[in-house]
Order: sequence, then structure tokens, then C-alpha cells
Amino acid sequence: MKHFNLIVSLVLSVVALVMSCSNEQDFTQTIIEENTKVIEEELIEEPEEELTEENSIELPEDFNWENIPDSYANYTYWVIRHTHNLEGNTITLPEGITLYFKHGQLQNGTITGTENGIYTEHFEQVFNNIDLAGIYTNEYLKPYWFGAVMDGTTDDRDAFVETIAQSLHISSKVLIEKDMYVECLANDGSDMIFIDDNIVIEGSHKDVKVKIANQYWPVFTVPLSENVQFKNFTIEWQGSYDPLNWNVKSGLPYQSTYEAWLVANRGMTFNGADPLYIGNAPFVSLFLIDGAQNLLMEDVTIKAPDDATANKFHPWPVTLKSQYDRGSTVNDEATASVTQTSGLYMNRVTFDGTIMAVIGSCANSTFEGIRSYRYTDYQNEDGSNLGGGDGSGIYSAPPHLFYLNETGYNKPPTNINFIDIIDYGIYVGNPEVRPTSSGYCTSMTLKNVDNFFIDGYQSYRRDGFAGIVDCSNGQITNIYSESYNGELFKNITDDFSPLRLNGYLLDVKIENVTIKDLSEQTGILPITIQAGDRVTMNNVNLYVNEVTSLERNCLSFYGDYNRVVNSGLNIETFSDTRRNLGIIRNNQDTMENGSNNHYEVYVKGWRSPHTPGHSLEENMISTSYLAHQNNPNSNYFKITDVDNNIVLQNTNGNTTIDWTHDTTIAVDHTTSKESSFFVPDQWMVKKVSATVVSDLGEGTYFSLGIREDLATYWLPEFIDTPGQKFEHNLNEKSPNTTSNRPVNIYSNLPMNGQGELKVTMELQLIK
Repeated sequence: MKHFNLIVSLVLSVVALVMSCSNEQDFTQTIIEENTKVIEEELIEEPEEELTEENSIELPEDFNWENIPDSYANYTYWVIRHTHNLEGNTITLPEGITLYFKHGQLQNGTITGTENGIYTEHFEQVFNNIDLAGIYTNEYLKPYWFGAVMDGTTDDRDAFVETIAQSLHISSKVLIEKDMYVECLANDGSDMIFIDDNIVIEGSHKDVKVKIANQYWPVFTVPLSENVQFKNFTIEWQGSYDPLNWNVKSGLPYQSTYEAWLVANRGMTFNGADPLYIGNAPFVSLFLIDGAQNLLMEDVTIKAPDDATANKFHPWPVTLKSQYDRGSTVNDEATASVTQTSGLYMNRVTFDGTIMAVIGSCANSTFEGIRSYRYTDYQNEDGSNLGGGDGSGIYSAPPHLFYLNETGYNKPPTNINFIDIIDYGIYVGNPEVRPTSSGYCTSMTLKNVDNFFIDGYQSYRRDGFAGIVDCSNGQITNIYSESYNGELFKNITDDFSPLRLNGYLLDVKIENVTIKDLSEQTGILPITIQAGDRVTMNNVNLYVNEVTSLERNCLSFYGDYNRVVNSGLNIETFSDTRRNLGIIRNNQDTMENGSNNHYEVYVKGWRSPHTPGHSLEENMISTSYLAHQNNPNSNYFKITDVDNNIVLQNTNGNTTIDWTHDTTIAVDHTTSKESSFFVPDQWMVKKVSATVVSDLGEGTYFSLGIREDLATYWLPEFIDTPGQKFEHNLNEKSPNTTSNRPVNIYSNLPMNGQGELKVTMELQLIK
């Protein structure tokens, strides 16, 4: 009903204006003003009770606030149309009344509430140098009440800070209903906004913007604060950075300002010490979350303007770090006790136009429903100084959506959950990559993280999904990644694979993972692996197009009690021409001493054993790096070459290769025809089967073997019957050691010169 009344009011206003405006320009301008007024009024909530003569009283301009008549307590609404100067006095309101502002204002004093309300009819300031105290029924305080213009261009920083402070006084929330501009550019960091305990900042809808300009100091500093919430609004950064100097500002001015706040508000003492420092980079953050507890960030978007070039993406939006304990005396920075950020919940947060997004260390925290769109690497508008490089080989840290790590005096990250994450990987700027090992900009990097859970993560970054380094007690499940690592890093010596499992992993489970490198050619496998114990991989499927180099370990861990099953590598085109290539390459210690490892993996698209240039075994998947025969421990490796029907097994150091080989023999008009296939030297024939594809010769008896001695016939004297299959289990127990043995078909009469016989041989090699 409210919206209907507003529309009717607008229509009537237009009719009246048409009749009264003297010219078209006046009419247009008035319509714009009136329309804006209506839209603003739509954002004003209705009072709980309709205003009437019986329940309201209008305060006279000379109202005596120090001597409020008792009868005023009988009214629900005090209507304020004038400006009232309280002259520094503290006024206690009668219980239950609501201050109802109609263009009026209160100045210079303290208003103590007793279950009182605040209501305004218009977007305008109603408090000027007023402190609120006591109890109010308002869920929200609004920045325009304290002087914010909220036009998206005027600096509303001071009014915003005042709103936050007053909300803390009366345990209410801050509500942002229109776009604001907040500038934090002071050289000493004095204009950063400290977020104390129990502060809640919300937007009326998720697209309402807080446009922020900061350069060298944080905007929102959350220092050892508890129960803080940021909800349902958009931060749009209005700035740019210098890729060579974005984080080189001295931290001393910030540290001085910060120390003063911690002393005054956290009861801390610093004796020749400073607040915990981990470098200058966190000072540029939009959010510096510093030892905070139980912080919620929900339905928040952090973005650059839609038309922003790469040098206008925010370099470091969210920093998570530790700080010395509340109430502590810090004498020695190296030994002082610290409080780690804990209980962070980031839910449905969007990053769109960032470099590094979330970095630092935290505990007992969850990132859920995160979406990332545009990202870039540090660079100038023209793409120069990529990665912050100055030509000397020094670069900034590579950017990621998430980078959790133990840094400086931070405690290592622990108990971290990542759920339902999509990184769309829309890269903006210079398409090249840094020419060094510092240019690996995966969606995620976790280092020294204990007890982590990643479930439902999609990454479309060209650099790949993740680097997991020196982590323990984790799960990585339901992952999908598409990238172009082979193309991007073809001239880089480091293995920048889409998923790098580096350092040492302990008790990590990896399951239901699909990783695709979409590069036309690659010499980088989709996973590179180093050391680990009790690591399991199940249903991990890797895809590449043309493979030009297969040198690295792809599907095994150096260590003990590791298990990899139902997992493998899918190759579209195999063009690496070198010999003895493999996908499992254990180190020497694992081959000789590794224990209780179990691998069952597959490869599709491996080259044919008959590829010219090498021997059969040299073309096959190498078994040289599995387990040695002198290893006294239990281990099992099984690699299935799907396309070539080869199964390579290593059981407790003993290797066997089982090869099921098909060959077709086209007969001629003789009584003996040699096939193109030879049973290789050292191989044993376990089983032979033959299927008559087409008629070989009517009334003719045939035999299959390696020579005309019936004792060596595999299938003696079978009759030509098209479509029929003949089998024989030979189960040779010892290998032939003389030479390659050609496979022949023999007949009692000349063959017809037209028929074909398909022969399948199950061969085995014991190494």
C-alpha cells in the first residue's frame, strides 16, 4: 500500500507541475527533484505506529530540554522540526517515546535513551555533535543522521566513523542505504577506521556501494575485536597503485597511530616494542583483521570499477594476522604471546578486480560461497613492470585468491574450511607472465596449514588451481580446474602445474578431482608431487592435449602409507620422443625403504610400444622408480596403460608387465603365413586366442604357433569357422631367452588368400 500511495503521489505531483511550471526546463528539473525525493522516501521505513494528534506532540523551537514537562511522557512521538542546541547537557528521555524528525536537528549534548526510538522522514542530518547513550529500540543507526551526504562523491568518512561510534554506544547496527564515498589518505594513517567489539555494518541491499580511496594505510582495522559483522554491501575501490612502490611506505606512522589505539582501547603497554609487524604490505588492506575473534563477512562484494584497467585493481584487500594479546605488556616482540585471528566466516563474498584477495593466517575459520571474477598481476596501465619487476629480478609476491601461510610472528593457519568456491579467473592486463619462479598466480596457495577442508572448488584461472605446501590433516574433494599452464609457463624452468603438492604432506585426502590443462601443448603435468605420508588420492583424473615432456612425478608421494587409486592421466597426443618415461617417480629413499604404499593408476593416450626409435620396454611406461627388490617392506604399484592393454605391477619390489596384444594375420595362398608380430625376447606367453574374421579356406585345418613343430603349436588343428573364437592357456613358466619369436599361421592346404585371423596374446615379462 505504501508503494501504491507513493506512485499516486508522484502522478499527482506531475499533473500539478505541468500546470504550474513556467517553462520546459523548470518542469524537467522539478520532475527530477521530486522523483528523487520519492525514491528516497521509499527507503524510509514506516514508523511502528501512525502519527496522530493524540499520540504526538511537536516540540517548540524554545523547548527546555533540561526541564521536560511530565505530560510529554504521555506521547509516543516527539516531532522535531527545529534545531535544538543542548549546550553540552546530558538529557535522559522519558521511557518509550520516539524522536520523530521532520527536518529538525539536535546539537551539542548527550541523549540517554530508555527504550526510545529514532525516526526520520527524510535523508538528512538529525544529530550534530550528539552522543547517544542508554537503550534505544532502533536496530540500525544511519550515516546520514550524522551528516553523511551519501551522494557517492562527497567524502563521508567522518560521518561514517561517527555513526559506527554511536552504534557501539547503544548496541545497534549501522545501515548503509545509499552510495557513500570514504577517503582514507592521511599520511600518518590517522583516518583509518577502527572497528571495535560488536560492531555491525550492513547495507540495505548488496549493490549499495561504499566507494573507498586508500593508498598506504588500511581502511577498516579490526584490532583484537570480537563479534564484528560486515554484511550486504559493495566496496568499490577508487584508486590506483604503483607496481614498483605500492607497499614501500614506511609503517612507522601507522604503527604509532595503531599503538596509541591499542594502549587506549585494549589496555596494552609497549616498552620499546611496536604492535606486531609482518611487513608493509598489509598496511594497504581494505580490511586488516588483526587478532579478531568471531568475525562475519557476508554478502559483501569487493571490486574495482567496471572499466578499471589492471593498475586500478586493489592489490591486497583482506589481510588476516595475529596481534599481541589484549591487556599484555610487550617488552620483547620475539617472545610476547599473540592472539590469532579466529572464528572468521566469509560467506558469499565476491572479489572482482583484485590482485591478492585474502592473505594471512587464521584459525577455526570458514570461507564459503566465495566468487572471484577479474584479477591481475601488478603492472602499470600500459602493462609494464609486470609483477612489480624493476629489471633486477625482484618481484612482488605472486597474487592468489587465497594465500594462507605462517608469516613472521603469525601462528600457522589451522582448522580452515573452503566450501563452494568458484574462481572464474578473468585475467585483465598484460597477458605475459613473469620470467621467474615468482609468477605462479594459482587460485589458492596453502602453506603450513593444519586441519583444512576444501570441498567444491572450481578454478578457471589460467595459472591453475592450487599450491599445497607443507600441510597436514586435510581433505581436498570435489575439485574442477581448467587452466593453460603448459602455454603460460613453457619458458619457465619451474614446474608450475595446475596443482602442486609440494614440501611434505601428512594425512591428506584428495578425492573426486578433475584437472584439465587446455594448452595445445604442454611439458607440465597437471599435478606435481613431492613428499608425503598417509596421503590418499581417489578418483583424480588429469587431462592434457599434446604432451611434449614427461619428466616429473605425477601420481606418487615420497614416503609411507600412501594410497592412490582410481586415478590417472588422459593424454590426447603423445609427442615426447625420449625413452623410459613414467608417471610415478619415487625418490631413492622411497624406492629402497618406503612402506605400505598402494597405487592403482591408469594412463590413456600413451604411445605405442612399437613407436620407432626405442625398444618395446623403452616405449612403455617406466617401472624404474617404483620399489626396489631390496626394499624389505610391503608395497604395491599397478599402472594400467589403457590404450595399449598393458598392466605394469610392482609387488614388494618384484615387477611384472602383462601385455594383451592384438594382431591380425591376412592369409595368402601358401600353407604358412608369418605375422608382423614377434613374441619379444624374455617374455612369456600366458594365453592365446584366435578369432576367424573371414573365411580362410574351405575344408582346411589350421594351426597357430611359432614354428611347424606341433609341440609348439598354440592352437593346433582348428577348422575355419568365421566368427568362432579358439582359446588356449599356455601359462609359460619361464621366458624364452633365445630371440624374438614370430607368430605364424599354418594350414594343411593352401589358404584362399582372402581371409583374416585376429590373434590375441596375453604376454608377461618378469623383471
